[in-house]
This record gives sequence, C-alpha cells and structure tokens, in this order.
Amino acid sequence: MAERGKLLLATNQIFCPSYVDDICQGLGLLMEKRGLGCYNVCSSEPISRFELGTLVKARLGIKAGRLIPCSLTDFKFEDNRPLNTSMSNNRFIQATGFRFTTLEESLAKLKQINETI
Repeated sequence: MAERGKLLLATNQIFCPSYVDDICQGLGLLMEKRGLGCYNVCSSEPISRFELGTLVKARLGIKAGRLIPCSLTDFKFEDNRPLNTSMSNNRFIQATGFRFTTLEESLAKLKQINETI
C-alpha cells in the first residue's frame, strides 16, 4: 500500500521471489529433461515483503520514500491470504541441477540495468 512517500510492507508474509530469467531457463530445463509431475520452480531464499523492500532500497540506492513495517492483517483483502507462501525447490534442483540467481545477484543485475537507462 503506497501513500505519499510511504510504502507499507508486511513483515509476516514470507515468499520466495525469483529472477524471471531463472524461471524461463528452469522451465526449459524441465522440458529438455522431460520432467513429469509437479515442481516448484522458485528461488530457495524465503524473505518477507518488508525485508525485500529494505534490501531493494539499500542495494539500488533509493533515497526517497519510507518503508513502513506492518502486518498482512493491516490490509483489508476480500479473501484470506496465507502468511507463508515459500516453497521447497528440492525436487526441481535434483532433477535439473539448476542454480538460482541469489537475491543479491538479482539486485546487482537490476542496479546495472537501472544505471544504463
């Protein structure tokens, strides 16, 4: 939720953000290896939305705005949202040997892209 220079970010909602190129490459590997069944194609670095926002702001050198920690229950959704949507990617890693780009590496790439714009 954004409000005049403030961004509310939940400290208690955990997820595994993934670099989009990794998802594309990972799905390609699964197709090549004819992977059958269900796989969690995601990073293995669980993080809260607030922690991610803080990390993005620091690594990209964003000075403006203020990140406000809050609870997911502070938002009024029509449905219930899970607090932890992180997933285990062990089966995917075993099937492909793939190495996901870390959050730090992803942010370094984003910073580099941002500097060229």
